[in-house]
Amino acid sequence: MKKATMKYSLIAVLIIFAIVPALIIGAVGIATSINYNNSVRESEFKAGSLAKASALGTVFSKYTSDAAALAKINVVVNAAQNGGTDADKTITNFAEGDSGILDVLVLNASGTVITAASGANNGTFEHYSETMPAVSTLMSWDKYGTDAFFVSHEIVADEKKAGYVCIVVSPAAGGMVANSLSGGYTSDGNARLALIDSEGNTINFNGSGMTMKAAQLDKAISGGKLSTFFD
Repeated sequence: MKKATMKYSLIAVLIIFAIVPALIIGAVGIATSINYNNSVRESEFKAGSLAKASALGTVFSKYTSDAAALAKINVVVNAAQNGGTDADKTITNFAEGDSGILDVLVLNASGTVITAASGANNGTFEHYSETMPAVSTLMSWDKYGTDAFFVSHEIVADEKKAGYVCIVVSPAAGGMVANSLSGGYTSDGNARLALIDSEGNTINFNGSGMTMKAAQLDKAISGGKLSTFFD
């Protein structure tokens, strides 16, 4: 690694780490001294990135496990198959237990919303597709007026797809995703971690949990404000 790369005022260390296939973890920081030992800084970034990648992996594993568990509950399966309101209480109670959840929904096989913790039933799920991802990239939502991920799990009845459980997860401050990214990760206190999805959308680029769309990140990189290092 060339020492000249440390002359950039903004440094990003992006370490490819399989939280889920759509997500990677990065560290973004401002170098307060270009004389700071390169190897020490690199080691700190690596250690911080790997530790927080593990924490984020745990968060998304929890949400995928939650979706899978909900998809097996009888009232949820029946709602996906037959409609009705039997699953409303189960879904609402689950969503209320986590401030990072924007919504929990039960869809039928065609993507129609049968039950939603937000109460906005009927209509097609905003980002429905025939092959729903286990964890989405960062999506813009008209319904919630913000950016968020969703986690989904197929509901199976009579050995065929009956629908999906979807958990819409906010990256905003206060939720588990934001909490996993919070804090500083080098001894000089000027590095922070960012979550970057496979489309280049970024969370916590500025350290406040704020999202940055792919085009904005591309502009920062092409403008020479970022150095990226890959292992």
